[in-house]
Amino acid sequence: MIKQVPDCQFADKVDPGEWRDLVANSRGASVFHTLEWQAAVVESFDEASPLFAIARDKAGRIIAGLPFIVFEGKRLKRIIPIHEFQSATFGLYGGPIFRRGAVEADLLDSVLGKLDDIMRVWRARSIAIVDNRHDPNYFAPYGFSAKTLYTHTLNLGGSLESVKQNFSRTVRQNIKRAERSEVSVGAIQDAGDLDAFYDIATSIWQKHGRDPVYPRDLYRNLYSFLAPQGMIRVHLARYRGQPIGGSMHFLFGGRIYNWMSGSYSEYLDLRPNHLLVSTMIEEGVQEGYKEYDFGSSPPDAAGLIAYKESFGATQVPYRYWTRGTPVYGSADRLRVMFRQGRRLARRHNNLPQVS
Repeated sequence: MIKQVPDCQFADKVDPGEWRDLVANSRGASVFHTLEWQAAVVESFDEASPLFAIARDKAGRIIAGLPFIVFEGKRLKRIIPIHEFQSATFGLYGGPIFRRGAVEADLLDSVLGKLDDIMRVWRARSIAIVDNRHDPNYFAPYGFSAKTLYTHTLNLGGSLESVKQNFSRTVRQNIKRAERSEVSVGAIQDAGDLDAFYDIATSIWQKHGRDPVYPRDLYRNLYSFLAPQGMIRVHLARYRGQPIGGSMHFLFGGRIYNWMSGSYSEYLDLRPNHLLVSTMIEEGVQEGYKEYDFGSSPPDAAGLIAYKESFGATQVPYRYWTRGTPVYGSADRLRVMFRQGRRLARRHNNLPQVS
Protein backbone atom coordinates (compact mmCIF):
# COMPACT_ATOMS: atom_id res chain seq x y z
CA MET A 1 0.00 0.00 0.00
CA ILE A 2 1.28 3.45 -0.94
CA LYS A 3 1.01 5.67 2.15
CA GLN A 4 3.01 8.82 1.53
CA VAL A 5 1.13 12.01 0.69
CA PRO A 6 3.04 13.82 -2.06
CA ASP A 7 2.68 17.33 -3.32
CA CYS A 8 0.56 17.91 -6.39
CA GLN A 9 1.95 19.45 -9.55
CA PHE A 10 0.09 20.98 -12.48
CA ALA A 11 1.50 20.66 -15.98
CA ASP A 12 0.28 21.12 -19.54
CA LYS A 13 2.29 18.08 -20.61
CA VAL A 14 3.04 14.69 -19.12
CA ASP A 15 5.31 11.91 -20.24
CA PRO A 16 3.06 9.72 -22.45
CA GLY A 17 4.48 6.48 -21.11
CA GLU A 18 4.03 7.55 -17.50
CA TRP A 19 0.44 8.67 -17.99
CA ARG A 20 -0.55 5.56 -19.92
CA ASP A 21 0.95 3.43 -17.16
CA LEU A 22 -1.16 5.29 -14.58
CA VAL A 23 -4.35 4.89 -16.64
CA ALA A 24 -3.68 1.20 -17.20
CA ASN A 25 -3.13 0.57 -13.49
CA SER A 26 -5.83 2.75 -11.94
CA ARG A 27 -9.27 2.07 -10.60
CA GLY A 28 -12.06 3.65 -12.58
CA ALA A 29 -9.99 4.95 -15.51
CA SER A 30 -12.01 5.44 -18.68
CA VAL A 31 -11.34 6.33 -22.29
CA PHE A 32 -11.94 9.95 -21.26
CA HIS A 33 -8.77 9.86 -19.14
CA THR A 34 -6.55 8.88 -22.05
CA LEU A 35 -4.05 11.11 -23.83
CA GLU A 36 -5.73 10.22 -27.11
CA TRP A 37 -9.03 11.69 -25.93
CA GLN A 38 -7.29 14.83 -24.67
CA ALA A 39 -5.39 15.26 -27.93
CA ALA A 40 -8.52 14.88 -30.07
CA VAL A 41 -10.39 17.57 -28.14
CA VAL A 42 -7.46 20.00 -28.04
CA GLU A 43 -6.86 19.54 -31.76
CA SER A 44 -10.51 20.35 -32.48
CA PHE A 45 -10.84 23.64 -30.59
CA ASP A 46 -8.48 26.59 -30.81
CA GLU A 47 -9.51 27.77 -27.34
CA ALA A 48 -8.77 24.42 -25.67
CA SER A 49 -5.56 23.34 -23.96
CA PRO A 50 -4.67 20.35 -21.75
CA LEU A 51 -3.81 20.48 -18.07
CA PHE A 52 -2.85 17.63 -15.75
CA ALA A 53 -2.84 17.54 -11.96
CA ILE A 54 -0.39 14.82 -10.94
CA ALA A 55 0.99 13.43 -7.70
CA ARG A 56 4.12 11.29 -7.48
CA ASP A 57 5.46 8.89 -4.89
CA LYS A 58 8.99 9.15 -3.46
CA ALA A 59 10.34 7.13 -6.36
CA GLY A 60 8.95 9.67 -8.83
CA ARG A 61 6.17 7.43 -10.16
CA ILE A 62 2.80 9.05 -10.90
CA ILE A 63 0.30 7.61 -8.44
CA ALA A 64 -2.64 10.00 -8.93
CA GLY A 65 -3.83 12.21 -11.75
CA LEU A 66 -6.66 14.47 -12.77
CA PRO A 67 -6.83 15.51 -16.44
CA PHE A 68 -8.54 18.71 -17.53
CA ILE A 69 -9.30 20.50 -20.74
CA VAL A 70 -9.01 24.23 -20.15
CA PHE A 71 -11.30 26.35 -22.31
CA GLU A 72 -10.52 30.02 -22.67
CA GLY A 73 -13.80 31.90 -22.54
CA LYS A 74 -14.71 35.48 -23.29
CA ARG A 75 -12.12 38.10 -22.53
CA LEU A 76 -13.22 41.06 -20.45
CA LYS A 77 -12.24 44.13 -22.45
CA ARG A 78 -9.85 41.83 -24.36
CA ILE A 79 -7.42 41.88 -21.45
CA ILE A 80 -8.44 39.33 -18.82
CA PRO A 81 -9.07 35.82 -20.13
CA ILE A 82 -11.63 33.75 -18.24
CA HIS A 83 -11.14 29.99 -18.24
CA GLU A 84 -13.29 26.95 -17.65
CA PHE A 85 -11.73 23.69 -16.47
CA GLN A 86 -13.53 20.53 -17.55
CA SER A 87 -12.69 16.95 -16.65
CA ALA A 88 -14.10 14.42 -19.15
CA THR A 89 -14.93 17.08 -21.71
CA PHE A 90 -17.80 15.97 -23.97
CA GLY A 91 -17.58 12.57 -22.35
CA LEU A 92 -19.38 10.69 -19.64
CA TYR A 93 -16.85 10.29 -16.88
CA GLY A 94 -13.68 11.91 -15.64
CA GLY A 95 -12.44 12.82 -12.21
CA PRO A 96 -9.23 11.80 -10.44
CA ILE A 97 -7.67 8.38 -10.93
CA PHE A 98 -5.45 6.61 -8.42
CA ARG A 99 -2.91 3.87 -8.89
CA ARG A 100 -4.02 0.58 -7.36
CA GLY A 101 -2.62 0.29 -3.84
CA ALA A 102 -2.67 4.03 -3.21
CA VAL A 103 -4.47 5.59 -0.25
CA GLU A 104 -7.15 7.41 -2.20
CA ALA A 105 -8.33 9.80 0.51
CA ASP A 106 -4.85 11.17 1.16
CA LEU A 107 -4.13 11.61 -2.52
CA LEU A 108 -7.46 13.31 -3.13
CA ASP A 109 -6.52 15.96 -0.59
CA SER A 110 -3.13 16.35 -2.25
CA VAL A 111 -4.68 16.90 -5.70
CA LEU A 112 -7.83 18.90 -4.96
CA GLY A 113 -6.26 20.89 -2.12
CA LYS A 114 -4.26 22.82 -4.72
CA LEU A 115 -7.21 23.83 -6.91
CA ASP A 116 -7.53 27.28 -5.36
CA ASP A 117 -3.95 28.06 -6.34
CA ILE A 118 -4.32 26.88 -9.91
CA MET A 119 -7.66 28.66 -10.34
CA ARG A 120 -6.10 31.94 -9.27
CA VAL A 121 -3.16 31.51 -11.62
CA TRP A 122 -5.39 30.60 -14.57
CA ARG A 123 -8.18 33.05 -13.65
CA ALA A 124 -10.58 30.14 -13.82
CA ARG A 125 -14.28 30.88 -13.77
CA SER A 126 -15.35 27.32 -12.99
CA ILE A 127 -14.26 23.71 -12.67
CA ALA A 128 -16.42 20.75 -13.66
CA ILE A 129 -15.80 17.08 -12.85
CA VAL A 130 -18.01 14.21 -13.99
CA ASP A 131 -17.73 11.25 -11.64
CA ASN A 132 -19.43 7.84 -11.64
CA ARG A 133 -17.62 6.04 -8.83
CA HIS A 134 -18.06 7.89 -5.57
CA ASP A 135 -20.66 8.82 -2.98
CA PRO A 136 -22.66 12.08 -3.09
CA ASN A 137 -20.29 13.87 -0.68
CA TYR A 138 -16.98 12.86 -2.22
CA PHE A 139 -15.92 16.27 -3.57
CA ALA A 140 -18.04 18.43 -1.27
CA PRO A 141 -15.20 19.22 1.20
CA TYR A 142 -13.35 20.93 -1.66
CA GLY A 143 -16.10 23.41 -2.48
CA PHE A 144 -17.90 21.40 -5.13
CA SER A 145 -21.66 21.03 -5.45
CA ALA A 146 -23.20 18.01 -7.15
CA LYS A 147 -26.01 17.45 -9.59
CA THR A 148 -27.10 13.83 -9.81
CA LEU A 149 -27.55 12.54 -13.35
CA TYR A 150 -28.30 9.09 -14.71
CA THR A 151 -27.13 6.66 -17.34
CA HIS A 152 -28.24 3.13 -18.18
CA THR A 153 -25.90 0.14 -18.30
CA LEU A 154 -26.21 -3.44 -19.48
CA ASN A 155 -24.13 -6.30 -18.07
CA LEU A 156 -22.36 -8.11 -20.91
CA GLY A 157 -20.97 -10.92 -18.75
CA GLY A 158 -21.93 -14.42 -19.76
CA SER A 159 -22.89 -15.83 -23.12
CA LEU A 160 -24.42 -13.87 -25.98
CA GLU A 161 -27.64 -15.81 -25.54
CA SER A 162 -27.86 -14.88 -21.86
CA VAL A 163 -27.34 -11.20 -22.72
CA LYS A 164 -30.00 -11.30 -25.44
CA GLN A 165 -32.46 -12.80 -22.99
CA ASN A 166 -32.56 -9.32 -21.43
CA PHE A 167 -33.95 -7.91 -24.68
CA SER A 168 -37.68 -7.32 -24.66
CA ARG A 169 -39.92 -9.00 -27.20
CA THR A 170 -40.27 -5.67 -29.01
CA VAL A 171 -36.50 -5.29 -29.34
CA ARG A 172 -36.13 -8.78 -30.77
CA GLN A 173 -38.97 -8.12 -33.23
CA ASN A 174 -37.46 -4.82 -34.33
CA ILE A 175 -34.05 -6.41 -34.93
CA LYS A 176 -35.68 -9.05 -37.11
CA ARG A 177 -37.65 -6.38 -38.93
CA ALA A 178 -34.48 -4.48 -39.79
CA GLU A 179 -32.83 -7.66 -41.03
CA ARG A 180 -35.85 -8.65 -43.10
CA SER A 181 -35.84 -5.17 -44.63
CA GLU A 182 -32.25 -5.81 -45.74
CA VAL A 183 -30.78 -3.17 -43.45
CA SER A 184 -27.12 -3.99 -42.91
CA VAL A 185 -24.68 -2.71 -40.29
CA GLY A 186 -20.92 -2.51 -40.69
CA ALA A 187 -17.93 -0.59 -39.34
CA ILE A 188 -16.85 2.44 -41.35
CA GLN A 189 -14.00 2.04 -43.79
CA ASP A 190 -12.83 5.55 -44.64
CA ALA A 191 -13.21 9.28 -44.06
CA GLY A 192 -16.17 9.41 -46.42
CA ASP A 193 -18.06 7.02 -44.15
CA LEU A 194 -17.21 9.21 -41.15
CA ASP A 195 -18.64 12.23 -42.96
CA ALA A 196 -21.79 10.23 -43.66
CA PHE A 197 -22.10 9.55 -39.94
CA TYR A 198 -21.67 13.24 -39.16
CA ASP A 199 -24.42 14.13 -41.65
CA ILE A 200 -26.74 11.69 -39.89
CA ALA A 201 -25.89 13.22 -36.50
CA THR A 202 -26.54 16.71 -37.87
CA SER A 203 -29.97 15.66 -39.15
CA ILE A 204 -30.88 14.37 -35.68
CA TRP A 205 -29.95 17.68 -34.02
CA GLN A 206 -31.83 19.66 -36.65
CA LYS A 207 -34.91 17.49 -36.16
CA HIS A 208 -34.91 18.69 -32.55
CA GLY A 209 -34.40 22.30 -33.61
CA ARG A 210 -30.74 22.47 -32.62
CA ASP A 211 -27.53 23.34 -34.40
CA PRO A 212 -24.80 20.65 -34.45
CA VAL A 213 -23.43 20.30 -30.93
CA TYR A 214 -19.90 19.39 -32.02
CA PRO A 215 -17.88 20.41 -35.09
CA ARG A 216 -17.05 17.92 -37.80
CA ASP A 217 -13.37 18.20 -36.90
CA LEU A 218 -14.03 16.71 -33.46
CA TYR A 219 -15.39 13.52 -35.01
CA ARG A 220 -12.49 13.31 -37.42
CA ASN A 221 -9.94 13.85 -34.67
CA LEU A 222 -11.59 11.38 -32.30
CA TYR A 223 -11.42 8.75 -34.99
CA SER A 224 -7.88 9.68 -35.99
CA PHE A 225 -6.49 9.51 -32.44
CA LEU A 226 -8.59 6.69 -30.97
CA ALA A 227 -8.97 4.24 -33.86
CA PRO A 228 -5.27 3.18 -33.97
CA GLN A 229 -5.60 2.21 -30.29
CA GLY A 230 -8.84 0.29 -30.82
CA MET A 231 -10.73 2.72 -28.57
CA ILE A 232 -13.45 3.81 -31.01
CA ARG A 233 -15.87 2.05 -33.31
CA VAL A 234 -18.22 3.73 -35.75
CA HIS A 235 -20.94 1.75 -37.50
CA LEU A 236 -23.20 2.72 -40.36
CA ALA A 237 -26.60 1.20 -41.05
CA ARG A 238 -27.27 0.99 -44.78
CA TYR A 239 -30.42 0.42 -46.78
CA ARG A 240 -30.04 -0.38 -50.45
CA GLY A 241 -26.45 0.83 -50.24
CA GLN A 242 -27.25 4.20 -48.69
CA PRO A 243 -26.31 5.20 -45.12
CA ILE A 244 -29.48 5.69 -43.08
CA GLY A 245 -28.16 5.50 -39.51
CA GLY A 246 -24.99 5.33 -37.47
CA SER A 247 -23.44 4.88 -34.06
CA MET A 248 -20.21 5.93 -32.38
CA HIS A 249 -18.92 3.91 -29.44
CA PHE A 250 -15.83 4.21 -27.27
CA LEU A 251 -14.19 1.05 -25.94
CA PHE A 252 -11.87 0.92 -22.97
CA GLY A 253 -11.16 -1.15 -19.88
CA GLY A 254 -13.86 -3.74 -20.51
CA ARG A 255 -16.56 -1.11 -21.05
CA ILE A 256 -18.35 0.16 -24.14
CA TYR A 257 -19.69 3.71 -24.15
CA ASN A 258 -22.45 4.70 -26.55
CA TRP A 259 -21.56 8.27 -27.39
CA MET A 260 -24.17 8.68 -30.10
CA SER A 261 -26.49 6.57 -32.20
CA GLY A 262 -29.40 7.47 -34.44
CA SER A 263 -30.89 7.46 -37.90
CA TYR A 264 -32.57 9.63 -40.48
CA SER A 265 -36.18 10.09 -39.35
CA GLU A 266 -37.63 8.89 -42.67
CA TYR A 267 -36.05 5.47 -42.15
CA LEU A 268 -36.98 4.86 -38.51
CA ASP A 269 -39.73 2.41 -39.52
CA LEU A 270 -36.96 0.07 -40.69
CA ARG A 271 -35.64 -0.01 -37.10
CA PRO A 272 -31.97 0.68 -37.87
CA ASN A 273 -31.33 1.96 -34.33
CA HIS A 274 -32.15 -1.39 -32.76
CA LEU A 275 -29.87 -3.18 -35.20
CA LEU A 276 -27.02 -0.70 -34.60
CA VAL A 277 -27.10 -1.12 -30.82
CA SER A 278 -27.56 -4.89 -30.91
CA THR A 279 -24.63 -5.21 -33.35
CA MET A 280 -22.27 -3.38 -30.95
CA ILE A 281 -23.56 -5.39 -28.00
CA GLU A 282 -22.96 -8.63 -29.89
CA GLU A 283 -19.44 -7.58 -30.88
CA GLY A 284 -18.75 -6.52 -27.31
CA VAL A 285 -19.79 -9.86 -25.84
CA GLN A 286 -17.73 -11.74 -28.41
CA GLU A 287 -14.67 -9.59 -27.64
CA GLY A 288 -14.96 -9.98 -23.88
CA TYR A 289 -16.31 -6.59 -22.83
CA LYS A 290 -18.18 -6.61 -19.53
CA GLU A 291 -20.47 -3.59 -19.65
CA TYR A 292 -22.39 -1.53 -22.20
CA ASP A 293 -23.13 2.05 -21.17
CA PHE A 294 -26.03 3.63 -23.06
CA GLY A 295 -25.03 7.16 -22.09
CA SER A 296 -26.86 9.97 -20.35
CA SER A 297 -30.56 9.45 -19.57
CA PRO A 298 -32.24 12.83 -18.94
CA PRO A 299 -35.14 12.36 -16.50
CA ASP A 300 -37.60 14.07 -18.86
CA ALA A 301 -36.71 11.76 -21.79
CA ALA A 302 -39.22 9.01 -21.02
CA GLY A 303 -39.09 7.56 -24.52
CA LEU A 304 -35.29 7.34 -24.50
CA ILE A 305 -35.28 5.71 -21.06
CA ALA A 306 -37.89 3.17 -22.13
CA TYR A 307 -35.80 2.39 -25.23
CA LYS A 308 -32.69 1.66 -23.14
CA GLU A 309 -34.58 -0.41 -20.61
CA SER A 310 -36.12 -2.47 -23.41
CA PHE A 311 -32.60 -3.88 -23.93
CA GLY A 312 -32.48 -4.87 -20.27
CA ALA A 313 -30.38 -1.89 -19.15
CA THR A 314 -30.70 -0.59 -15.59
CA GLN A 315 -30.48 2.99 -14.35
CA VAL A 316 -27.22 4.04 -12.69
CA PRO A 317 -26.52 7.44 -11.08
CA TYR A 318 -23.46 9.58 -11.68
CA ARG A 319 -22.67 13.11 -10.62
CA TYR A 320 -21.73 16.37 -12.26
CA TRP A 321 -19.61 18.31 -9.79
CA THR A 322 -18.98 22.04 -10.22
CA ARG A 323 -17.36 24.84 -8.32
CA GLY A 324 -16.68 28.47 -9.07
CA THR A 325 -14.31 30.97 -7.51
CA PRO A 326 -15.18 33.95 -5.31
CA VAL A 327 -13.58 36.44 -7.69
CA TYR A 328 -13.41 34.93 -11.14
CA GLY A 329 -16.77 33.20 -10.82
CA SER A 330 -18.49 36.55 -11.41
CA ALA A 331 -18.03 38.27 -14.74
CA ASP A 332 -20.02 41.28 -13.49
CA ARG A 333 -17.66 41.72 -10.55
CA LEU A 334 -14.69 41.59 -12.86
CA ARG A 335 -16.16 44.28 -15.07
CA VAL A 336 -16.66 46.51 -12.04
CA MET A 337 -13.08 45.89 -10.94
CA PHE A 338 -11.83 46.71 -14.43
CA ARG A 339 -13.79 49.96 -14.62
CA GLN A 340 -12.53 51.04 -11.20
CA GLY A 341 -8.95 50.33 -12.21
CA ARG A 342 -9.38 52.24 -15.45
CA ARG A 343 -10.76 55.29 -13.63
CA LEU A 344 -7.83 55.29 -11.20
CA ALA A 345 -5.39 55.05 -14.11
CA ARG A 346 -7.02 57.98 -15.92
CA ARG A 347 -6.88 60.15 -12.82
CA HIS A 348 -3.25 59.29 -12.23
CA ASN A 349 -2.25 59.97 -15.81
CA ASN A 350 -4.66 62.90 -16.30
CA LEU A 351 -6.21 61.18 -19.31
CA PRO A 352 -9.48 62.41 -20.85
CA GLN A 353 -12.65 60.51 -19.87
CA VAL A 354 -14.11 58.23 -22.51
CA SER A 355 -17.63 56.91 -21.92
